[in-house]
Amino acid sequence: MAARTPATPKRKGRGGLRILIALVVVIVLVAAGIVTLGVIASADTTVGAVLTTFVPDASVAHSGGSFSSAASGTFVQPGDSVKTDAKGRAQIQFPDGTITRLANNTQIAINSSHFAKDGRVHDISVTDKLGRTLNSVQKLVGGATFQVVGNTTTASVRGTLFEVLVNVDGTVVIKLFIGGLDVDGKSGHVHLTEGQQVTVDANGNIGAPGPITPDPNDPFGQEVAAMQQVETQTTPGTEQDFTGGLLHNGQVQQFTYAFAAPSAGGSDFKAALAYPGSLMELRITDPANHVYTKTGPSPIVITIPDPPGGIFKLDVIGISGLDPNGEVPFLSVATLEPCATANIELNGAVRHSWTGSDLAGAI
Repeated sequence: MAARTPATPKRKGRGGLRILIALVVVIVLVAAGIVTLGVIASADTTVGAVLTTFVPDASVAHSGGSFSSAASGTFVQPGDSVKTDAKGRAQIQFPDGTITRLANNTQIAINSSHFAKDGRVHDISVTDKLGRTLNSVQKLVGGATFQVVGNTTTASVRGTLFEVLVNVDGTVVIKLFIGGLDVDGKSGHVHLTEGQQVTVDANGNIGAPGPITPDPNDPFGQEVAAMQQVETQTTPGTEQDFTGGLLHNGQVQQFTYAFAAPSAGGSDFKAALAYPGSLMELRITDPANHVYTKTGPSPIVITIPDPPGGIFKLDVIGISGLDPNGEVPFLSVATLEPCATANIELNGAVRHSWTGSDLAGAI
């Protein structure tokens, strides 16, 4: 009998309303391998971010003070720093939905975070000092920009999902998963398209761009693959991502997803499980107690056509070969639903949705 792990999985919801607006992201590489990330737009109030710790330990230093262990829900603001230890996994999320996820052995600092009185972003600036981050920039309005500023290299990104790795030797690797990237530096100019990466040395010399190459030390590669799987042929705004705690052989972690199926039918439920390379199983129990299971190479993908509405239970099971210290599973879930304004309550699941025109009229 599989034992249930006591760790409570953490959820990163990217569901809700997705407003797609023209976005310019800028990356500039700083000397000594320090990378500063920022989002710029127009206005007023200093607002911080909320820390979620997926795997301990994550620490926070407030206003230049000493680092101390921090739990999920800790509020971080400009002047604060966040770091993870050798096992730690965490993220910070700003009110606009912008997320920076930290891999293990990563340190960042929050430089600024200002929002207009109407809730729109004015500027967000985060410095990557060491390690690996995955940056998802969402819900920006008006010509917002995402910046990294330095003395030798400037990169302009048109997209919303990219990874930055700052190595101890000062070299920086940028992987672009969505959008386009123009890099200008000491050695000239290169343009990255979706699915490419580039390496910049500590002096700002830019290497030749090429396809994203597998990196066994990169936890985000498989996670992005899972996210891309569920975003295919599903409805924008329905996706939720879950990062679990450390999972061992024979253990189970359970996640839940509420789906209010439209009465007209024609919907799909899709889930993708990513993990480092051991053997795990994804088991889904729908509200009618039908069970769907699958094992295999990561990411494992299960699609359920025309599912019933209600609460879905998703079990991630450690089968064999997991690292003795545990492995972190990542689960992405989304659904295919009609793009229509509707309020549905069914078997404990509640769904409120709006078309763009109806939302604009309500606002």
